[in-house]
Amino acid sequence: MVWIEGRSDAQTPLAAADVGILPSHEEGVSNSLIEMMAGALPVIATRVGGNVDAIVDGESGLLVPVKGAAALAAAIAKLHGDPALRRSMGAAARARRRAFFARRLCR
Repeated sequence: MVWIEGRSDAQTPLAAADVGILPSHEEGVSNSLIEMMAGALPVIATRVGGNVDAIVDGESGLLVPVKGAAALAAAIAKLHGDPALRRSMGAAARARRRAFFARRLCR
Protein backbone atom coordinates (compact mmCIF):
# COMPACT_ATOMS: atom_id res chain seq x y z
CA MET A 1 0.00 0.00 0.00
CA VAL A 2 1.19 3.49 -0.80
CA TRP A 3 0.15 6.31 1.54
CA ILE A 4 0.35 9.77 -0.06
CA GLU A 5 -1.30 12.18 2.38
CA GLY A 6 0.77 15.30 2.91
CA ARG A 7 3.09 14.65 -0.03
CA SER A 8 3.67 17.20 -2.76
CA ASP A 9 4.92 14.48 -5.14
CA ALA A 10 1.89 12.19 -5.10
CA GLN A 11 2.63 10.81 -8.57
CA THR A 12 5.94 9.28 -7.39
CA PRO A 13 4.44 6.68 -5.02
CA LEU A 14 1.37 6.24 -7.22
CA ALA A 15 3.65 5.03 -10.01
CA ALA A 16 4.44 2.00 -7.82
CA ALA A 17 0.77 1.06 -7.43
CA ASP A 18 -1.38 -1.15 -9.65
CA VAL A 19 -4.78 -0.04 -8.31
CA GLY A 20 -6.13 2.93 -6.36
CA ILE A 21 -8.63 2.25 -3.59
CA LEU A 22 -10.87 4.85 -1.95
CA PRO A 23 -13.32 3.09 0.43
CA SER A 24 -14.87 6.27 1.89
CA HIS A 25 -18.16 6.22 3.78
CA GLU A 26 -18.89 9.70 2.43
CA GLU A 27 -16.99 11.87 0.00
CA GLY A 28 -17.07 15.10 -1.94
CA VAL A 29 -14.82 15.16 -4.97
CA SER A 30 -11.60 13.69 -3.65
CA ASN A 31 -8.26 15.12 -4.75
CA SER A 32 -6.78 11.70 -3.96
CA LEU A 33 -9.16 10.08 -6.42
CA ILE A 34 -8.26 12.58 -9.12
CA GLU A 35 -4.53 12.08 -8.43
CA MET A 36 -4.99 8.32 -8.83
CA MET A 37 -6.80 8.88 -12.12
CA ALA A 38 -4.01 11.21 -13.30
CA GLY A 39 -1.57 8.40 -12.54
CA ALA A 40 -3.52 6.06 -14.86
CA LEU A 41 -4.64 3.86 -12.00
CA PRO A 42 -7.93 2.02 -12.16
CA VAL A 43 -9.77 3.09 -9.02
CA ILE A 44 -11.98 1.03 -6.77
CA ALA A 45 -14.15 3.47 -4.85
CA THR A 46 -17.31 3.42 -2.83
CA ARG A 47 -20.50 4.59 -4.50
CA VAL A 48 -20.71 7.94 -2.64
CA GLY A 49 -20.52 11.65 -3.41
CA GLY A 50 -18.25 12.72 -6.22
CA ASN A 51 -16.91 9.21 -6.74
CA VAL A 52 -19.97 8.36 -8.84
CA ASP A 53 -19.29 11.37 -11.07
CA ALA A 54 -15.58 10.70 -11.44
CA ILE A 55 -15.59 6.94 -12.03
CA VAL A 56 -17.52 5.24 -14.80
CA ASP A 57 -18.18 1.85 -13.23
CA GLY A 58 -16.58 -0.91 -15.29
CA GLU A 59 -14.81 1.55 -17.58
CA SER A 60 -12.43 3.74 -15.58
CA GLY A 61 -12.72 1.86 -12.31
CA LEU A 62 -15.11 -0.07 -10.13
CA LEU A 63 -17.71 1.30 -7.73
CA VAL A 64 -18.68 -0.72 -4.68
CA PRO A 65 -21.26 -0.17 -1.92
CA VAL A 66 -20.35 1.61 1.30
CA LYS A 67 -19.36 -0.93 3.96
CA GLY A 68 -19.49 -3.61 1.27
CA ALA A 69 -16.41 -5.58 2.32
CA ALA A 70 -17.25 -8.57 0.13
CA ALA A 71 -17.80 -6.36 -2.94
CA LEU A 72 -14.56 -4.49 -2.23
CA ALA A 73 -12.66 -7.77 -1.93
CA ALA A 74 -14.21 -9.06 -5.16
CA ALA A 75 -13.26 -5.85 -6.99
CA ILE A 76 -9.68 -6.08 -5.74
CA ALA A 77 -9.49 -9.74 -6.82
CA LYS A 78 -10.96 -8.90 -10.23
CA LEU A 79 -8.35 -6.26 -10.95
CA HIS A 80 -5.52 -8.23 -9.36
CA GLY A 81 -6.16 -11.13 -11.69
CA ASP A 82 -6.44 -9.12 -14.91
CA PRO A 83 -3.48 -6.89 -15.84
CA ALA A 84 -5.03 -6.02 -19.22
CA LEU A 85 -8.21 -4.80 -17.49
CA ARG A 86 -6.10 -2.72 -15.08
CA ARG A 87 -4.28 -1.10 -18.00
CA SER A 88 -7.45 -0.34 -19.98
CA MET A 89 -9.28 1.03 -16.93
CA GLY A 90 -6.20 3.05 -15.97
CA ALA A 91 -6.00 4.60 -19.42
CA ALA A 92 -9.73 5.39 -19.31
CA ALA A 93 -9.32 6.93 -15.84
CA ARG A 94 -6.49 9.17 -17.04
CA ALA A 95 -8.50 10.27 -20.09
CA ARG A 96 -11.56 10.98 -17.95
CA ARG A 97 -9.47 12.99 -15.50
CA ARG A 98 -8.04 15.07 -18.37
CA ALA A 99 -11.48 15.62 -19.88
CA PHE A 100 -13.39 16.53 -16.72
CA PHE A 101 -10.96 17.51 -13.97
CA ALA A 102 -8.02 19.20 -15.71
CA ARG A 103 -8.65 22.55 -14.03
CA ARG A 104 -8.97 21.08 -10.52
CA LEU A 105 -5.26 20.28 -10.19
CA CYS A 106 -2.21 22.11 -11.48
CA ARG A 107 -0.99 19.44 -13.94
